[in-house]
Amino acid sequence: MNRNSPSAGLLERAQVAHHAGRLAEARALYRDILASEPANAEVLYALAILAQQMGRPDVAVRRLQEALSQRPDFIEARIALGNSYLALGQLDQAAGHLEQAVALDPELAEAHNSLGLLRQRQGRLEDAVTHYRRAIALRPGYAAAHNNLGTTCRELGRFDQAIGHYETAMGLEPNPRTQANLAAMLERANRPEAARRAAEKALALDPGDAKSRLVLAKLKAREGDREGARRDYEALVAALAEPRGPGRILNAARAHGELARLCEQAGEFDRAMELYRKANRLNCEIAPDWQGDAADYLAWVRGHGRLLDALAGADWRPAPPAPADEQPAPIFLVGFPRSGTTLLDQALAALPGVVLMEEKTALDEVRAQLGGPEAGAVARLMALGDERRLELRRSYRRIAERHLGAAIEGRRLIDKMPLNLLNLWLIQGIFPDARIVVSLRDPRDVTLSCFTTLFRLRPGTANFPTLDQAALLYREVMGLWLRQRALMALNARVLRYEDLVGDFEGELRELLAFLALPWHDAILNYAEAARRRPIVTPSYDQVVEPLYRSSIGRWRHYADHLAPVLPELAPFVAAFGYE
Repeated sequence: MNRNSPSAGLLERAQVAHHAGRLAEARALYRDILASEPANAEVLYALAILAQQMGRPDVAVRRLQEALSQRPDFIEARIALGNSYLALGQLDQAAGHLEQAVALDPELAEAHNSLGLLRQRQGRLEDAVTHYRRAIALRPGYAAAHNNLGTTCRELGRFDQAIGHYETAMGLEPNPRTQANLAAMLERANRPEAARRAAEKALALDPGDAKSRLVLAKLKAREGDREGARRDYEALVAALAEPRGPGRILNAARAHGELARLCEQAGEFDRAMELYRKANRLNCEIAPDWQGDAADYLAWVRGHGRLLDALAGADWRPAPPAPADEQPAPIFLVGFPRSGTTLLDQALAALPGVVLMEEKTALDEVRAQLGGPEAGAVARLMALGDERRLELRRSYRRIAERHLGAAIEGRRLIDKMPLNLLNLWLIQGIFPDARIVVSLRDPRDVTLSCFTTLFRLRPGTANFPTLDQAALLYREVMGLWLRQRALMALNARVLRYEDLVGDFEGELRELLAFLALPWHDAILNYAEAARRRPIVTPSYDQVVEPLYRSSIGRWRHYADHLAPVLPELAPFVAAFGYE
């Protein structure tokens, strides 16, 4: 804007008000300028940023589209437009603008930071790390990029790195959001005293910070102060009654979910169910495409039926023996989510000489290397020559090394990814010497647990916000398990969660004999070891506690609410011996 224009003074006043946080005053002044200069791209951009700050990304989108119609090369406006679409959950639209921004100026740190946020939302976490690191390389003091990189490292299970990046961000630019992220990370890493100090520091910066209040309430609950925790969660639920913006909505969802757990422990099951339903509704608000993801994933799972049709007539020619200098085949832990795989993997991870790879899509990446239509994957695998199948085996190993680094050397690898239950044909095709552990649990308890656990909604978890969809996915996945068990001679052992809890040492001694692993008393102290180990699954705070039986038969407390889905689950209740 020309400094001598009649609006220059108004713009300066608007900017001063905006920077001082007087948003209503700034908005009025910006609008006064637009009344006489409706095509002023700079003011349209400023109004869009203000709308973002006021929790109105939809308004920001309109303003930014107007700004870009006046100045198509206005790269800051393009980045802001991508960020606004990201806030609305419209990831495809966000991608178009943010990718264009990086292409227009590959040396702009803000563009890489925003594209990192998009990749993070898309579940492309390693790509997100690349863009955040590029943003930091371009601007070493970029606190927001360190904060975002910390969050991505947390999701990848790199807890020490996450803590380091949050601390770096705070050293560069102290703010309550980063301090709250640090507090939440420390609680997740089972460092309660450090988490409490960090949360209190965040509240000193912003007394109303919901995430820090959640951390302090969670610490009270974990220490046994259920009444104090309940009061704190009730206050948060009231304070976040009408949340706006993804962060506040997620905090509201978590407050409802944690309060529901305490109500359940107090025997208030109807109130708990009401809160669980509300938590899921809120969680869905920050993933507006969850229903489409759920339908697509269900269709993908059903497509495995055609794969199994091919199995019936497949020539299961064994894969060639691994070279003598190659590491033994991995141990695969599979099962439907919430069936006890985390308890089992943490117990096994306490053994010397093993290394755990938790919730990584290594097999899916190998599967993608087969190429071609999904329906013909089995035939293409069986047609491969010996060297190509050995290469797939080595490719899997390289992917595991990427995730685990030097920790994998000389250790027996345990791959815990529950829904690798859908990849058993691939495991047998390239690792015929692998041992597979299938974790089972009462289907009614599993379905309820999936519904009451607040997952980040991605394709594999998008069916869990409602009981009927959770039960439907259970039927499809576990139906495929029964068919595979009938069609293939799998080197697998089924372990029931209820049996493991009932006779922990006895069941594990039998399991270790099957896995050809030696017994070690460290396995009996797995909870202590788990407190020092990153656990990426939602049950991180449960597996570090002594064994408990309260989750067995939990579904009975909610029998009336589960009644519509019980017929869907009945065949599996019978097939797995839970009648």
